[in-house]
Amino acid sequence: MSASASVSVSGSASVSVSVSASGSVSASVSVSGSVSVSSPASVSVSAMARGGYDPGMLRARPYDDIAATLTARGTSAERRRAVVDALWAALHDRGVSWVGFYLERPEEPDDRRLVLEVCRDRPACSPIGSHGACGRALRSGRTLIVDDVTELGDGYIACDPRDRSEIVVPLIDPGTERGVLDLDSHELAAFDESDAHGLQRVLRVAGLLAE
Repeated sequence: MSASASVSVSGSASVSVSVSASGSVSASVSVSGSVSVSSPASVSVSAMARGGYDPGMLRARPYDDIAATLTARGTSAERRRAVVDALWAALHDRGVSWVGFYLERPEEPDDRRLVLEVCRDRPACSPIGSHGACGRALRSGRTLIVDDVTELGDGYIACDPRDRSEIVVPLIDPGTERGVLDLDSHELAAFDESDAHGLQRVLRVAGLLAE
């Protein structure tokens, strides 16, 4: 990653340069006055050349705009479909490689407990066991952020070998269905607490998460 910024100095500045016997050069700058650095600095990331996302876009994921397109009307299945479509439309070019809902089937054995209901933009594993990230989030009732899926070891269910990080938000339908909203990324550490709060807000607006 490369970055550049403009610097302005108000006051006086002096530069001291020394050359060692080996030929190396060192320099020091002292400033009397104030120094200001323009912000934000311009950043270019090599991942962009590979079709990756600009990390600046990660912090600008428009969850409020997504929530504004949703409603709590309709069946829960219709609302989950609307959430997936809205998230994919807004986030597929912001570091998100896949989004979908898994629903719990408590009558099934642990290794087939979660069934994929709806997803974008490609098929995924289904059914899956409750030992993975989705099952862990559902059991705990807490959002799970995985910066590096390889750290899950046997607890990682690999549907796309390109995926590197994941966020799972458990949902509690006001009815009887339990499940999770799952988002993946091809980049490491693509999700943080701002995504957790944003996704929870989206689910609440859609009536899929209790207040």
